[in-house]
Amino acid sequence: MSKTMSALAIAVVLASSPAFAQTPDPTAPRSSLPAQLFSQQPATPFPEGARIAFINIQLIAQESAIGKAASERINKLRGVRLAELEAKGQALKALQDKQASSTGILTKDAVERLQQEIDRAALEIQYAKQSADRELSNLNDDLMNDFSVKVRPVVESIRAEKQLWAVFVMNENLVAMMPGLDVSSEVVRRLDAKK
Repeated sequence: MSKTMSALAIAVVLASSPAFAQTPDPTAPRSSLPAQLFSQQPATPFPEGARIAFINIQLIAQESAIGKAASERINKLRGVRLAELEAKGQALKALQDKQASSTGILTKDAVERLQQEIDRAALEIQYAKQSADRELSNLNDDLMNDFSVKVRPVVESIRAEKQLWAVFVMNENLVAMMPGLDVSSEVVRRLDAKK
């Protein structure tokens, strides 16, 4: 693998890691400067003779079919785990309510047993939350690896066809560029055509 392709692969993986984990509200204003600058621009042709291009990984993840499917998988798992945590939280609250309403009624042994149940339920919630976070993180990592494996050859084919020296990942450090240098929509189009 050439140095250019290796650098591109690393850039794609590093820049895209939070792409699925952060599924933004489509009605919310875009927060990153590159997305603001270029996603609202009308389609501009790629400049003749240009030797570099840019891709917006977040935009590709949000707009491509594989990115949407990955976000859906993460959101579905997140919903399931949140429902489980909510059920455990309600069970804990019921125990705490029982404790509060039983003050002075229960024997000392019964109070201790109830407190142990409350402590156990609180620990179960803490463990379930850590387990859910780990599971979501692992799924996100797996999906990002799969996404990167699919995006890299598409970006490389665009680079080769246009005889580019490099394809850079847009980030918040990018201040200005010609809109036509953004080949993200072409990446999305080609990714979706492979489906």
